[in-house]
Amino acid sequence: MTLNQNDVREILLAVCDRVIEKESWFCRLDSVVGDGDHGVTMTRGFKAMREATRGEMSVKELLETAGAALGASMGGAIGPIYGVMLKSMGMKADTKPLTARKLAEMLEQSRSMVQVVANVQEGQKTIYDAFSPAVTAFAAEAEASNSIPAAAERAAEAAKQGADATMDMTAKKGRARFLGERSKGHIDAGAASFSVISETISSWIKNKDMAVSK
Repeated sequence: MTLNQNDVREILLAVCDRVIEKESWFCRLDSVVGDGDHGVTMTRGFKAMREATRGEMSVKELLETAGAALGASMGGAIGPIYGVMLKSMGMKADTKPLTARKLAEMLEQSRSMVQVVANVQEGQKTIYDAFSPAVTAFAAEAEASNSIPAAAERAAEAAKQGADATMDMTAKKGRARFLGERSKGHIDAGAASFSVISETISSWIKNKDMAVSK
């Protein structure tokens, strides 16, 4: 299985719909140790992304345009992170259909850029605690099987585990860091929203693969 530009567009649209659907839940998570507006911010950004990616574009253009839309429309730290995440993937894309191993290369570059731009590492109770394990899991499965469905499933599982693990972490970034030890016992909203996105992508790919296999 490979992914072309139409597949990538459909995945982005599915993610937009899911993010908007989960707005209230994201806000509830964020209200405990943050500003309580993570869901609103995510909805604003992914609505902008949906509008920006309507035209005919290559995979490279889709990802770069989507990243630019998120970076420009979302406030705080999360906007630039998602912006860099997608734009750096687009920079690594080419005109060929995407294989699992090519996607792994794109994700590895994305992780490197996010780490530099956001000055973040695992264990700080941020989106990176879900994103980085997801990239590692995707790359490992892609190398082993070159299967996009299998790699996406492993990535979604790792993202969920990473997000859940933030419950026991002390925040080192963002507003939550001012709470110190009191930030423990709560899942980071950014990590949780990335986990939802990963699960949405995995589900779309699984359904596509099943439809093609019939």
